[in-house]
Amino acid sequence: MKINKYIHTLVAAAALFFAAGCSPDDYSMGSAGISQADLQEGIAFSVAPDDANANLICLKNLKPQYNAFWSHPGVGTGHSKGNDVKLQIAFPGTYRFVYGIDTPVGMIYSDTVSLNISSFCADFVSGDEWTWLAGGAGGSKTWVPDNGKVGMKQGFYSCFAPQATYSDMTHDEGLNNWYAKNYTWWEPSNSDVGITDADLMQEMTLSLSGGAYIKVKYQDGTEKTGTFAFDPDNHGISAVGLEFPHGAWADGKSKSFSSGFYVFHLDNNQLMIANLRDKALSGEDPCWYVWNFVSKEYRDNYEVSVPQEPQIYDGWQDSVMVRKKTEITWVLNEDTPFDYFTVGGVRKNSYSKPGDYPSFISPLSGLSRYQLILDSDGNTYKMKDTQIGVIASGKYTVTSKGVYTFDNGLGSVLIGGEWVKLEADGDSQLRLLDFDYDETLSKATDIWLGAKQNNIDGSLYQYLGYHFTAAADAGEKPSYAATLIYQTSTWSSEVSEVVKVQDDGGVYTCTLSGAQNNIYCLYLDVAKLMVDHPNATLDLVDVKVDGTTVPGVDFSWSGFTKNDDGTQQTADGNGIDARIYICNPWNASGNSANPFHEYFKNDGTNCTPLNYTNSLSATFKVHFND
Repeated sequence: MKINKYIHTLVAAAALFFAAGCSPDDYSMGSAGISQADLQEGIAFSVAPDDANANLICLKNLKPQYNAFWSHPGVGTGHSKGNDVKLQIAFPGTYRFVYGIDTPVGMIYSDTVSLNISSFCADFVSGDEWTWLAGGAGGSKTWVPDNGKVGMKQGFYSCFAPQATYSDMTHDEGLNNWYAKNYTWWEPSNSDVGITDADLMQEMTLSLSGGAYIKVKYQDGTEKTGTFAFDPDNHGISAVGLEFPHGAWADGKSKSFSSGFYVFHLDNNQLMIANLRDKALSGEDPCWYVWNFVSKEYRDNYEVSVPQEPQIYDGWQDSVMVRKKTEITWVLNEDTPFDYFTVGGVRKNSYSKPGDYPSFISPLSGLSRYQLILDSDGNTYKMKDTQIGVIASGKYTVTSKGVYTFDNGLGSVLIGGEWVKLEADGDSQLRLLDFDYDETLSKATDIWLGAKQNNIDGSLYQYLGYHFTAAADAGEKPSYAATLIYQTSTWSSEVSEVVKVQDDGGVYTCTLSGAQNNIYCLYLDVAKLMVDHPNATLDLVDVKVDGTTVPGVDFSWSGFTKNDDGTQQTADGNGIDARIYICNPWNASGNSANPFHEYFKNDGTNCTPLNYTNSLSATFKVHFND
């Protein structure tokens, strides 16, 4: 039987019900065969201390034919379910409990039961987390907002995607800058988001002396005291009787600044707690409001140190700057035009397409119109918009650390949401943060150049990195990424390794490795081929399952590669990516000429001839048709 284990530290807490509106006004449940009067302690349930430990409270359902629910002191809503629940309650006090059962006609709840605990159990507030948070049993600790000047976070506030969890947290090598990998939406400076000096003057002291107490000093200098509950196993923390310190600008945008907080990071010097933004209150989609704290002792004793810099290897110039000619054109990448980087040069997210970005910084369309043209013969540059012409031009210098300085700046153009702009930083600089090197071409194909983002005091807290892709040198063949992709009937998918397509008339093979027994859709995709070759077509040559050609299939059937009007199939009709639909339920289910028709008629969901145990490959031929 599963035991739900919680750590509860409230001195006293009112009983909370399981969901708003679920408790009926009339407890005479008629056909339920049981009423509230039947839910008596000792008959329907028991609430009692463990024989060996008076602070370990055992909740037992004596009517196991019903599913039991419990309301009790604790983190968040203080709810549990199960026939046997054990609660670790460290401090003396009077605690209240409500027992409930699920009947065919709804929930029924007992009257509130009170239990007095007279002893203190230090074991239930022991361990690193309790020591870090509140000084351990008998101790206390004061936390203050991160002002962005003490080597931890960039400021008091960070914005994480609502999917972010404790397991997503990572940090710079050698730094204390913890963030949610792939889910960090925004890390503004204090001034950028409206954090005031008064916000930064707040303090909260957590104490484990005689109980789990919290005292907060707010923006206006007033102080409140209350209690708190902490669940280190599930990374939860809540307060009763007051609100946690937060930026005043966020008031009215979340359901609570007391309960249901999530602990993203905790150590001896740093605490990151978060509550969810509510769409109905804020008018914006949910996100985590992350409030960054440091211990007051750490802040008061902090000594400024030189921040770590992005690391690029010696000789990077031969990879990034050497070409067949002196002029290099870098084109802003449309798929992932920008991302945020840490001070150490680590990319904070892994956006791979525009749809991955949060809506408020969604990239604009047509960003490949922006080109940075660098000519090492005379060190001249141009920032160009292919639709309107040169935006900025002049001379540039570049240091051994990859810092480019542009004497006339780069201008400023909007590239994301309503405020993400492509521009040099306040020193007219961009810094090389990362690059991709192609061994076959002996050069860098992609670079990230970052603009410094500084706090109001001028200290660097992150980079806004711009992603550029190299245009082909004169006489050099451009390449296009070809992949083989499957989807299952539950819409999970897998993508093969990239094969580079370069030659008109060339024959290429993409291969998926591993195993899959639920092929629902299978297609080849040659990204952006039709941008340079709008009349391009593909021919399907062969499909092999585990190294053997799929038997009985006419791969020359036009429906694999042509639309009804005879034109090449393209990804979602975008006219950009050449695509071969080898197997898809939309075509196959309605076209009896499709070799895979029988597997999709009558709502079939598995193209069994394409299921594989080792590999699945597709060979195709390319025609530019220029």
